[in-house]
Amino acid sequence: VFQLQNFLIIGILATVRNILTVGANMTLSEKTQEDFESAVIELGIRSAIVVALVLAIFLAKLAESLHQKTKKDRLT
Repeated sequence: VFQLQNFLIIGILATVRNILTVGANMTLSEKTQEDFESAVIELGIRSAIVVALVLAIFLAKLAESLHQKTKKDRLT
C-alpha cells in the first residue's frame, strides 16, 4: 500500500499543476466563449480526478488499517 500512495500523490500533484496551468492560460490570453467553456469543463474534470485520487488514498489507508487489525486479531 505504501508504494500505491506514492503514485497517487504524484498523480494529485500532476493534476493540480495542470489545473494551475489551465487557469493561468485562461487569464493570460484572450479566449472566445467556446474556449472559456471548454477550459471550465476541463477544470471540473481535473478537479474530480483530484477528489478521486484523494479518495483512493483514503481507501488505501483504510484497507491497510483493517488488514493490520485483522492480522493482529488472528495472532491473539
